[in-house]
Amino acid sequence: MPGREHEIIASALEADVAHQENGRISEIGKTFDPTLARILEVNADYDESVGFAFTFWDNWLDASNHQWMYHDPITEHDWPRFARETADAIRRGELPRNEFLLEHMRPRPRRSLWQRIKSLFGHAA
Repeated sequence: MPGREHEIIASALEADVAHQENGRISEIGKTFDPTLARILEVNADYDESVGFAFTFWDNWLDASNHQWMYHDPITEHDWPRFARETADAIRRGELPRNEFLLEHMRPRPRRSLWQRIKSLFGHAA
């Protein structure tokens, strides 16, 4: 069930949508740390949807800081739309339903050293 933490992060994402759409790119992510602190005060055990929102936001901030590079195929103009989708889902206490977005924002599992060595010799990892 969504709580205050969901509304806090959703509102922060929407504020940064407005910043980007109004040409204030340098404002994206300025409230990241204070938002995290507020959420930790409300619920330090926040759920996966809030965690996903922070991962998304961190990637968006990184993209904006690097002239929208390094996050292909996501472009500068995709971020506000994806932020709205994320905010809407978070308010429901869910992950976004956009498979493209999930694929590009979810952390990828790391392969063990043994799996990497096996893959060098043609074995499935």
